[in-house]
Amino acid sequence: MSNHLQLSRVAKIATSKSRIQETKHLHIEISNAYESGLKASQIEIHTNKANAFEDAKLALQKKVKLFIDRENQKLSAKKNSFDKALYLYTLAMTSEQEKEAIEKIKFASLLQVPRRMSAEMLADEIRKVLSEDKAKAMIKVCSLFIEHMKNKVRKFHSIDENDPDITVIEQDYSDLGDICENNNRNELHLITGPTGSGKTVNTLLPTFEGACYDDKMPLFINGSRALAAAMLNPDDPRYYKWAHIEATKGVLGVVYKMMLDEAYGDHRKNSNVLIIDEIEDVLDLCTQTIAGDGSLDALKLLNERLDAQIHKTPLVVVSDAMMSQNTFERLKIIAKASGKKIFVHRPKVKPKNTNVTVMTEAQCTSKINEASKKLQNVFVYNDGSQDGKESKFNARYNSLKADNKVQVNAAFMHSILAHELSNPASFADKHQVIFASPTAKCGLSIPNQSYKTSAIYGYGTSAPNDLLQAAHRARCTEEVFLALNIKGNYCSANEDRVLIDMILKDQKEDLSKASFNEMMKDETLKMIAERIAFKNEARKYYEFTTITMFEQNGYKIEYLNEDRISKNSHQKQGSKANEEGAVIEKEERYAGIINAELIAEEVAMQRRADGDINTQQRKFELENYDLRKFYNTEKVDTLLLDFDYSGRGRKQVRNHMMSRGHVYGTSLKDQFNALTVKTFFEMVSTRDDFKFTSEGQGAKIKAWVEAGTLKTGEHTELVKDYFFRVFPNARFGNSTLTTLKDILDTEFGMTLKSCKDQAYKLDAKGNKIENKSGKGYQRYCHRAFTATMHEVIEFFLAAHAGELTVLSFTERTQKDACEVIEVTQTSKTSDEELKEAKAKSDSIEKAIQNLVA
Repeated sequence: MSNHLQLSRVAKIATSKSRIQETKHLHIEISNAYESGLKASQIEIHTNKANAFEDAKLALQKKVKLFIDRENQKLSAKKNSFDKALYLYTLAMTSEQEKEAIEKIKFASLLQVPRRMSAEMLADEIRKVLSEDKAKAMIKVCSLFIEHMKNKVRKFHSIDENDPDITVIEQDYSDLGDICENNNRNELHLITGPTGSGKTVNTLLPTFEGACYDDKMPLFINGSRALAAAMLNPDDPRYYKWAHIEATKGVLGVVYKMMLDEAYGDHRKNSNVLIIDEIEDVLDLCTQTIAGDGSLDALKLLNERLDAQIHKTPLVVVSDAMMSQNTFERLKIIAKASGKKIFVHRPKVKPKNTNVTVMTEAQCTSKINEASKKLQNVFVYNDGSQDGKESKFNARYNSLKADNKVQVNAAFMHSILAHELSNPASFADKHQVIFASPTAKCGLSIPNQSYKTSAIYGYGTSAPNDLLQAAHRARCTEEVFLALNIKGNYCSANEDRVLIDMILKDQKEDLSKASFNEMMKDETLKMIAERIAFKNEARKYYEFTTITMFEQNGYKIEYLNEDRISKNSHQKQGSKANEEGAVIEKEERYAGIINAELIAEEVAMQRRADGDINTQQRKFELENYDLRKFYNTEKVDTLLLDFDYSGRGRKQVRNHMMSRGHVYGTSLKDQFNALTVKTFFEMVSTRDDFKFTSEGQGAKIKAWVEAGTLKTGEHTELVKDYFFRVFPNARFGNSTLTTLKDILDTEFGMTLKSCKDQAYKLDAKGNKIENKSGKGYQRYCHRAFTATMHEVIEFFLAAHAGELTVLSFTERTQKDACEVIEVTQTSKTSDEELKEAKAKSDSIEKAIQNLVA
């Protein structure tokens, strides 16, 4: 079999006739095969039933083919971890192997139920693979484990109402009102009603106003400036930005300002009422190094002052719709130490009649568009990233076909339109679809009866409880479309591991063994690490946790199950909608930049200094200015935008300039960035011809990145601290040559071609070694290539360096099939030279179109 590697650990299988190589080190041989350039489809493991379990694990891990007694197992058909674990169970020959496979099945089931299917559907999948008796036992194992994990989630996000230290009061919050009225006792009140139950309007704000009236100096704390502004008019003297200037009777603001800023020292000292809204967000903020100077000392001080404030204040009111076990235990300890009685106020909640339908992203988009066609109002929550023109947030927004839709994101909240949210009913009436980001997760409440549908795109940025609360930002929601697509990184749920990481990140080179041991014993730091680990544990099975929380709160979970034809139709519709959205977004962006007002350098610098870049028009004007200045052109048009591709072109030009010794910026960091690019270029080859024929060339770069140093003047830095900063997409995998190829392609825009003249392998006599097929000869490297400077890059590099001036990228009339670039160099004056410039511009134009295609 040509260009295939067949391996086996079984001597009876690896015979001379079979051409199967015997090896006791399958893992190493497969890794070496990858290094030599073989693909997964060209590597086979041959085994028997006695060794099938271990060999199947390796084959699944390495994604190679597996043959058991000469039968191809077709592992590529097993798409998810549950199918793979179930398959391994069928191969188990010993009790230890069965136990290992069952553990894999149990945890893999959490990725299927309830995200992709119900427990009944999972049982059907098991019955398809296992015999009746084994299937029955396995279904029971999975069901019990899933229920165990659901109970664990419920405990994570609920208060044990059987706790003897608390008093549970069931009442409408409209009857609760001002808690501090005629109340001078030491008490802790927990307001735990779900989103929309009236916690803020009926209890927290009346308590704050009443405490101000009674001269009890209330502190009203939360974790978001947006939420603070939504609760209290920013012009109110009690708003935290002004309260320390004027002698106010209370203050409302963000936790780290209220606790760390010495300007609020008297407020903290004289306060007799403390109100904390969205306590989960507040305590999460107290685990992030954004307070004070960003050090662990500042974080420790923030937590100590907050706990001390809860301890010293006679009356404390704490609110959150999903108060966690970790939060409750922390408050309970403080309440006991300060002699406070604990009251839990829960409202009389009617059973929900809301259905949550779990579906794909494309299906969710299709459902929203269907609702829009029926002139229904929809509230959409999307926690996807908003960076870049093709961000998850913008792509989904532009794929919606509603005529009247609006984004409520960070840009909106900082615009002059933000005041419209002070009257959410009026704001909602103006739009058919409201598309909100996590910025609006607090303080946005839509009371309109017409908003009966909510949709959620969850990508793992928000906590599971934030998605739950988003479902009822529209108070009259009757159906929820839920699309989850989580690709998060693993975070440790071990408290000691978390604390060690915190200390190492904070101290770096200044850490001594004595200080490390002292910090590991610090009770406040241990408490912070405990909360981080608790949150990481809750996020471990994000989709499972999210849907379980919906179930826990009375929602009915359904699945959008359709036949194959219907499913494919939805996928095509969703793909088409995304493509249409991307095209529309590109056209709008291009038009905005091209038609933007031409601003001078002084105006651009002043706007950036003042932070006057919040509106879309301001951004378009600055982008137009940046492009004109960088590319030395008088005008911006579509060809220039196509080449630049949201800054990619500028980045490639900068990298080429830095490779020639140019430094962008004056800081030491800028110098090391430039030195990294320049050294990389010098190591790979000359600028005229890049030729890579051996993995050793890539290995040399890899070794330099891993252990090399950079030096400028008296300063020395590690290469790895800067290499991935200037080449953020670089990844060293099985082939280091592939890494170099990707860097030269992505970061420098170079033209890459396969190199077919790499060296042949020779035997001891110096003769070429034939391929196994008998056709051709073996070479040292299958990934060899050459890289050359692209004509387009050279042109724009010259424009940026000021060697030529690009007068215009002018579009022709619609009759013309393409655009033309007119290039004039100041030294050219004759007709013949102008013709040469015109011919050069036509060549560049075609090259640009080919490059950006």
